[in-house]
Amino acid sequence: MRKLLLFAFAAVLFSSNVIAQQSISTKPTLAPAKKNFIGLGTGINADTGFFGAVLNFGLSEKSMLGLAGGIGGWGFKAATNMQFHPKGYYKHFFKVGVSVASGISEITLPMETVEYGDTDVSMRYNPVYNANLSIGYNFKLGNSGRLYIEGGYAITLTEDAYEVLDDVELTSDTKSILDMQTPGGIRLALGIDFGI
Repeated sequence: MRKLLLFAFAAVLFSSNVIAQQSISTKPTLAPAKKNFIGLGTGINADTGFFGAVLNFGLSEKSMLGLAGGIGGWGFKAATNMQFHPKGYYKHFFKVGVSVASGISEITLPMETVEYGDTDVSMRYNPVYNANLSIGYNFKLGNSGRLYIEGGYAITLTEDAYEVLDDVELTSDTKSILDMQTPGGIRLALGIDFGI
């Protein structure tokens, strides 16, 4: 019995010495990287429109689900996307998503018409849906902030983006300008977000 107690005492003494050495030599652990982000963005054919908010939710070490909303030249804008971050959240990324611009139910603008030349014309901007493809880069700001730049292309999925409500015909130049203003085409975005 005495040998058993002596062995138990030696085991406790040895293990407490090992634990003490580990606690002294162990480096402090770093806080885990933020996986969810909230921020603001702007751009041309950006998910946020001209200006809006973004929410990004980390699904894994290399993927995120993004939501965005804002205001643009074609009304309110809403978007969702999937992002692939091959080197983590603070490096380059690839993004694929969809967006909708709400349109404007009625707007009167000066337009060039075939019949009357320059005159005020009532129009309706219909909702426009886009499929979006982008690449970008996140620059780390402080502990959990990111400044991002993004470029890509928005493929318009909507046929009739606008309607002329007055009984006039727009000139071909005016139609070309409206087609250029319709959401879709080159995408450029800039924004900032912070880990939450």
